[in-house]
Amino acid sequence: MFVQNISPTLLEVGPIEIRYYGLLFASAVMFGFLVLSRTFRESNIDEELADKLSTYTVISLIIGARLVHCFFYNPDYYFAHPEEIIMIWRGGIASHGGALGMLFAVWLFCKNYGYKFEEIADKIAISITAAPIMIRLGNFFNSEIVGKPTDVAWATTFVRYDNIPRHPSQLYEAFLGVIVLAIMWNLYWKYHKEKAHGYFMYLFISLYFLQRFLVEFAKEYQTLDPSTSPLTMGQYLSLPFLIFGLVMFWKRSQESKNLERT
Repeated sequence: MFVQNISPTLLEVGPIEIRYYGLLFASAVMFGFLVLSRTFRESNIDEELADKLSTYTVISLIIGARLVHCFFYNPDYYFAHPEEIIMIWRGGIASHGGALGMLFAVWLFCKNYGYKFEEIADKIAISITAAPIMIRLGNFFNSEIVGKPTDVAWATTFVRYDNIPRHPSQLYEAFLGVIVLAIMWNLYWKYHKEKAHGYFMYLFISLYFLQRFLVEFAKEYQTLDPSTSPLTMGQYLSLPFLIFGLVMFWKRSQESKNLERT
């Protein structure tokens, strides 16, 4: 058994508070920008556009993630307190909304600069592979999105949440995120010139929402009543992404095979 009593605050300098979550989120953004710049450079796309696409993506991702959290995970509260919807610093974002925001950002970027959606989407996909890992580690330090009670040897008590040993579901998701990153990077840097546009975006959507769906079985219910709902809200929201990703990945895989024959 382990006890998680680490303060979510890494450092305080006067009125400035640096939290693990914020530092990890910023690191994910910076890492993603560096990877995106490299993919643009290798494709002979102006690297300055990587900065613009990164800006589009971060803003859209945060807005989408916040809105889905507010309206799917705690709608009654936010309808009663709409002024708090913009208070993102209090926590509360959903990866499903982040995915929609990201796709919107790519569409808007392509519309403004004349690129093909799936070509740019592939580059965004490989650039954000570290983000889910960083964010879940941030959730762990914040003692939020905890797992269900358990007696497994690695059960963790999040003392700022309660005194019950629970699954460290944030670490499960971070670990699976490392596997997704390894798969994506191994395939992309070896074969991206041989695959149809969209192949890597749909692969990432499939892998990410598959692991998200599976880890939800170990998470505490955040909104729905477990006595009446067999799945969590996260699982219900993940299923459309998973199905869409798998169907589109299969299609792009077939197109890639045809490209290899020509």
